[in-house]
This record gives sequence, C-alpha cells and structure tokens, in this order.
Amino acid sequence: MLEESHNTLWACEYRGQESLLCIPVKSIIFVVSMQPLPRLPNDPENLWFVIGKSGLHDIDLEGYVVQVD
Repeated sequence: MLEESHNTLWACEYRGQESLLCIPVKSIIFVVSMQPLPRLPNDPENLWFVIGKSGLHDIDLEGYVVQVD
C-alpha cells in the first residue's frame, strides 16, 4: 500500500497492548495518531494508518511563564 500510494499511506497491523512502549516525553519530536483503515475487498484485516499531527514542533516543551500584574 505504501508503494502504491507513492509513500502517502502507511498502513500497519495492530499488534496489541504488548507492543506498546513508554518513552521519555523529551524524546518526542513528532506525534501521530493511528486510525482504523476502512477495509476494501482483498485487503488484510485489522489495518491501521498513520495520521501526522502538526504543531508539536511549534511549541516549547519546557513550559511557560505566566506574568501576574
């Protein structure tokens, strides 16, 4: 699917909770969402596709200062 879509559709098989990892928040450089891929005839079952979320690179993860008058 990735080749056929010219690198625009990245579909993956969900492998369950055992495959999830926790990483330090300071290691995050990009956030994505995995959505269920609508199944077409002859497609494998249980495929999910990546949606990139923009904006994380636009903020500072170290916090902010609130000025009180």
